[in-house]
Amino acid sequence: MIKLIVCETSGLSLSRAAELITSLPELYSMATAGCDDAVRDNLSSYIALKLSYERLGLGELPEVYRSSEGRPVLDLKEKKMSVSISHRRGVSLIGISDEGAIGVDVEIYDGKKDMLSLIKRFAPRMLEAGSDKGKIELYFSRLSRDGSLDSFIKVDEIENKSLQIEYLSPKDDPYCAWVGLESVLKLEGGGFDDLDRLDELLDVSTVCSLTLSLDERRIAVGAAYKDQ
Repeated sequence: MIKLIVCETSGLSLSRAAELITSLPELYSMATAGCDDAVRDNLSSYIALKLSYERLGLGELPEVYRSSEGRPVLDLKEKKMSVSISHRRGVSLIGISDEGAIGVDVEIYDGKKDMLSLIKRFAPRMLEAGSDKGKIELYFSRLSRDGSLDSFIKVDEIENKSLQIEYLSPKDDPYCAWVGLESVLKLEGGGFDDLDRLDELLDVSTVCSLTLSLDERRIAVGAAYKDQ
């Protein structure tokens, strides 16, 4: 099972996010201090993870702890599920897998970053990488202002044509190359410290990248998971 959930979270207020996150004291203290939108996005991501986990029929979200590699892992008695979270300006991306490590990343197209130059500088091999949806099931959801999910739909079943999905390889789009890169580097929790291991990680993982058009915004979504 490998689930990828894109969640539109901009409708959730910071004050309501603080009320819903009291079980995580560190995040709660940040929220009640009246921090910025980046903090609200962080809080919203964990709320979206909890609600998505329940909506998928997986029960109540277990405690999330950090593995020795620094990755968030769900604490299950019989088996461990891997989770990965990314967020940008009101959009959260959640990856849940019971088949091993998963990494995800999301970016908003804004024209402010020269992604092609960044990729050529740090990871030119990504411009040769392909994309494979593989085992991934893609969902779209939306958090309401009160912190509930007012939609949770498998993308294949979405009838709203305003939500445009296009699967693109990293070699076809610099933003897809970047989210693909970040996803691969999250697989073992090392982030950019693992950049010198990129070839090794690409050889043992599957990368999926796509673009999603939502409310006049274009979003790049990337996921990577270890091949079994």
